Amino acid sequence: MKVRITAPALAVLLASAGAQAEVQFNGFLSVGAGVLDTDEAQYLEYSDEVDFRSDSVFALQANAPLSDGFSVTGQIVARGQDDYDAVVEWAFLSYALNDHWTFRGGRLRTPFYMYSDFLEVGFTYPWVRPPTEVYRVAFSSIDGVDAIYSTALGDWDLSLQAYYGRYQKDDLESIARAKSDVDVRDLTGIVATLEHEGLTLRASYHQADVDQESAGLNTLLTALRGLPGPINAAGRAVASDLEVIERRAKFYEVGAKYDPGNYFLVAEWTSLDFERSAAQDSVGWFASGGVRFAEKNTIYVSYAELDLDLEKGYSDPLRPFLPATAPVVAAVDGAIIASERDQSSWTLGYRYDLSDSVDIKFEYQSFDTKTGPGIPTPGQFHDVEPGWDGEAGLFTIAVDAVF
Repeated sequence: MKVRITAPALAVLLASAGAQAEVQFNGFLSVGAGVLDTDEAQYLEYSDEVDFRSDSVFALQANAPLSDGFSVTGQIVARGQDDYDAVVEWAFLSYALNDHWTFRGGRLRTPFYMYSDFLEVGFTYPWVRPPTEVYRVAFSSIDGVDAIYSTALGDWDLSLQAYYGRYQKDDLESIARAKSDVDVRDLTGIVATLEHEGLTLRASYHQADVDQESAGLNTLLTALRGLPGPINAAGRAVASDLEVIERRAKFYEVGAKYDPGNYFLVAEWTSLDFERSAAQDSVGWFASGGVRFAEKNTIYVSYAELDLDLEKGYSDPLRPFLPATAPVVAAVDGAIIASERDQSSWTLGYRYDLSDSVDIKFEYQSFDTKTGPGIPTPGQFHDVEPGWDGEAGLFTIAVDAVF
């Protein structure tokens, strides 16, 4: 449902320019409930007790066409996992120069992924949520500008997007609920998309300079820089290696989707590469397919993997001073090993379209997460009990609506 209203106050302001804006409102809603089949770990907000927050979200979007190709768009999102505190995800001015070129400025969605533009609009994709092994960057909007070029390339539709922006946040929470202060500067990227008769091909490249601080890392860096006497230089060298200050990050993405109507196939691969630091390099990919039948039914299956890794040798400058540096070497090596995490998951799900704008989904996801030399560890999980074997199953039911 789309509601159109005339905004009287805005109309008065625009009257002198001979323009009047009609504001179009639309939005989306997802309500999810799920439970984990273990009491030894948590995933997102899910535990062995039913949770309604992790996959519940409400958003309202407004678009106001102005004159001479200009328009204004805003989107406010309230997420269950954030106690439904409303945040502005979109707030930008758009200018359509002609049929090919569009320029935007303000708060924009980050175009990291194939489903970035409708990342939380559950009705637009088959799963309860896009695979978190791939869709793992902890922020989804930036403040910046972009340019979009669209044209026909023979029988194909081509879209190119280039952007520049910045992201800043204190206490940014990752998927595994680790918190850090983050400043992502000079974030630039380019996205290319080709579409033809149900086939979509996408590739993108992004880079930025990143500052990231967390309480745990700061404690370790302080200890390294406070080592006494001749060990101090070695400690400072290790701290300089580990700190995430002005580190270049590069993000690569390739995706493909084929959807002729009665079935779909989709796959996506991403790689996040940090300059040497305590920040995690990672590679994630997923493949999914499904069959639609009797108009309203979809059965789908997915497989996803995530490999988190760090460079080796951080503690090497301290080793000539053993055994005096043994505790610090253990702390540095322990931090690195704990960051080497592998996770994979299988997902089986069923979607039923209750109407043209409402669906219901039933999904089971089986996880296997490990670290280091085959040692079970949290991976993207958190609040893990000692001895957990790294395996868990998540049952989820979700209802999605668009209006």
